[in-house]
Amino acid sequence: GDISGHEGKGAGDADDVDAPSDALATIVEDQVLGLVHGGADEEAVRQLVGEAVRLGRTLARTAS
Repeated sequence: GDISGHEGKGAGDADDVDAPSDALATIVEDQVLGLVHGGADEEAVRQLVGEAVRLGRTLARTAS
């Protein structure tokens, strides 16, 4: 597992190149579902996640 306590799909599998991204995707999806089950609007939460992904990609491009 990781420091967040989540066990993602493929976590810890050294042969799986996508394991870190799969595990992170599982963590994000779990958090989205938790917010939605807590009453948040699913479309708004998923839009926020998409914007965060775009921000991360932009920052990664500008940092290199």
